[in-house]
Amino acid sequence: MSVSIFYLFFITFVPRNMPIRVNKMSTWLGYKLINVDHINTLVPEGTTVAPMRILSQDIAEPKLLFNIYESESSLFKGCRFEVVTMVKQTKNPRKVHFVVLECLSNTLQWDPINGIQLPNLECNFNTTQNQIILDCTQNERILHMQAKVGRKKQITKMFAVDANLLCFYRNSHDGIQLSFNEDQIMQDVNLLSHVKIDTNIWKEFRGKLTHCFVHKHYMDFTADMITFKMS
Repeated sequence: MSVSIFYLFFITFVPRNMPIRVNKMSTWLGYKLINVDHINTLVPEGTTVAPMRILSQDIAEPKLLFNIYESESSLFKGCRFEVVTMVKQTKNPRKVHFVVLECLSNTLQWDPINGIQLPNLECNFNTTQNQIILDCTQNERILHMQAKVGRKKQITKMFAVDANLLCFYRNSHDGIQLSFNEDQIMQDVNLLSHVKIDTNIWKEFRGKLTHCFVHKHYMDFTADMITFKMS
């Protein structure tokens, strides 16, 4: 591929019918979200931060989520660290969406605001069936975590399915429409125990740590970019 064609690909790429596989042991950390008013300035117009129930027995409240996982597609293969919240449409509050507030990665990544970007994260993701050790570093920003894999729990359809159907990056209205097998995505997660975390990432928006869990199964998605106007 010539330099000019490669550059053209870089500046024009958008995901179209792109398969993405999220590997086993995708890890979620959930915090009570604080400074909600500021977060509402970062999400798409026509949406607002929504309370969510992650596990079936939860009391709904706004969350700041860290999702760290290894994945592969035609564009990238590596580790992604996404900072996420859930929003609802103000005129149609039954419609909820994940919004990625920031993505760190040790491989290429794409978003509708910045396009394709080079790696910006050092990540060591070491897992077994019973343990997770994570070390993520971006300059002075860190996340170090150790945990044991525990018992299974049921997740809600709002979290696993509804919010994944159409996702956004920050305040862009160019959303990512995801297709997937609901039965695969709705499989029980495994809670993490004996959790030790040291992180300074998004600390001004993190309250109490409320959730730690992993998906012990693969998850397959197909991604398409669409421009979406809130009704």
